[in-house]
Amino acid sequence: MYNVIRWYNQNRKKIWVTIISGTIIILIIYRILYMYEDSKKISQTTNENRSTEQLDTNTLNSISIESQKSAITGNEKYISNDEISVVDKFISYCNSKQIEQAYNLISDECKEEMYSTINIFYTTYYNPIFGKTKINADVENWVGDIYKLSYYEDALSTGKLSSENNKNDYITIVKDSNGNYKLNINGYIRRTSLNVVNELNNVSIKVVQKDTYM
Repeated sequence: MYNVIRWYNQNRKKIWVTIISGTIIILIIYRILYMYEDSKKISQTTNENRSTEQLDTNTLNSISIESQKSAITGNEKYISNDEISVVDKFISYCNSKQIEQAYNLISDECKEEMYSTINIFYTTYYNPIFGKTKINADVENWVGDIYKLSYYEDALSTGKLSSENNKNDYITIVKDSNGNYKLNINGYIRRTSLNVVNELNNVSIKVVQKDTYM
């Protein structure tokens, strides 16, 4: 017994360092396992939510979803029913010659940059695409929040299959100040506020914003 006490006294520091280190290691392992299990639960919940939020394609009239995987990166980009429905409404309005309603679905920034009047929209975008016959579109995620619209003639309306008037567009779906979904079309992607000021030779230059195009 005396030998044990003597050995303990001689090695007390090493013993307690070993005990404390072991305890810390066990706590770290336990924490890692806990975080792993927690992340699995979160992942399962996310996947379940995604599965319950699958697109209701039965409500779409003029478009079909080609793919939600990026054509560039292969990453999957989930799009909500509210987002895709604004694209469907836009094309449906154009097909039914409701030009004003279609124009109202374009974002203010896109109008400011490209279609300051409804007449400009009609002559430069609507008429070349929708002016001849009914049009359908395939929607495919291109990269990030950019989507490719592949316009093609509705075969049931024309009575024939033709690629003569097929056209592509690149769009983004954004929210306005009221939280309503709007479209940036014709390759216009987005506006970014910068408000950066630089001075050179006592001249101050302020960059207010930038507009990004495809």
